Amino acid sequence: MEEKKGIALGEIIGYGLIGFFVVKVVAPIGKEWAQKAREVLQKCREAERDRSALQALLNYSNRLAQKNELVQQQIPLPTQVQLPASALRATNGIQKMEASTSSTQSSQTQPALIKPVQSPCDTRWFDVIRHPCRVTVLGGPGSGKTYLIHALAELIHLKFNICLVGFPKEKIHLLPTWMNVTDDLNKVGPDTVAFLDESYLVYPARDSQQKASRELSEPLGLFRQRRQTLVFVAQEARLTDKNIVSSSDMLIIKDPGAMQVEFERPELRGVLVKAKEALNKVEGNKKDWAYIHSPWFTGLLKIPKASYWTEDLSHAYAFSNLTLGERQSSVITLAEKRHEAKKLYATGRYSYQQLAKLFGKKKSTVIHWVKHCK
Repeated sequence: MEEKKGIALGEIIGYGLIGFFVVKVVAPIGKEWAQKAREVLQKCREAERDRSALQALLNYSNRLAQKNELVQQQIPLPTQVQLPASALRATNGIQKMEASTSSTQSSQTQPALIKPVQSPCDTRWFDVIRHPCRVTVLGGPGSGKTYLIHALAELIHLKFNICLVGFPKEKIHLLPTWMNVTDDLNKVGPDTVAFLDESYLVYPARDSQQKASRELSEPLGLFRQRRQTLVFVAQEARLTDKNIVSSSDMLIIKDPGAMQVEFERPELRGVLVKAKEALNKVEGNKKDWAYIHSPWFTGLLKIPKASYWTEDLSHAYAFSNLTLGERQSSVITLAEKRHEAKKLYATGRYSYQQLAKLFGKKKSTVIHWVKHCK
């Protein structure tokens, strides 16, 4: 009996020692190995993700290189074949991509130069000119201020009524028939963009208490109720009534004169300095470019020359004792707008979206004009 008790006691002690060994020695080692196994598995997963990301990056680089090769290819086109409008637009798109690629590469080795883009217009003007608003155009002599306002007038005349205020009577024949001419800003009708070239002749800075300047407060204050955009043009802001500049929603600056930045109104010097720096980077004809300063857009925009432009327009105010004229414009009919939309689309230089902005219509309306109207 005692022998059996001794054996049982020995087994209990043996099992206890084995359990103690497992708990104190084997279990910690197992936990450590399990932790190491989890770490190795995590690293494997991270390596797999990195490999997948690297492979995706390599695939993207290969596709980008193939696209660059396609852009750089110059495929000669037969000169006697008349391409359809869609092909012309595609060719123009490739040319723009080439210009963008070359300009990006050159900017890494030399100062950035803004090269003129061969396009009918920059449709961002439709977003920049937020009708109704008040605009002041400034720039040195010969910088292209009159050139700019006539280009803008032609760009938006299919969308808004256009009026030229204070234009010489003997020069009205130089203007297109769709442009109204009046001798008084208060005669401008609703839904109109009115341009006042050489505005300092009518609203000079030193006569702010004169009758003409006092009458200016009405159109400046009621422009939104009348749905009018007023564009004042002058060489320097200090020559015009200060209320014109202080109430402006946007400044359009052409190349400032040599001393204009130094002697301009102090509030505008910072803007003129930025405009001067930006315009100095333009390569080519600077008359096609303007610096925009507004709460919703700041930078350079390009605009082409108006089709009716002549140098006589830039010298229209050259004589003293000018007689201001008036003329009612001819109305552009719906049939004429449809015909113009078809003609512009056929050139291959305008998309449906651009034409929609040009005419102030929905894209679907323009598509209907081009495809279904005779």
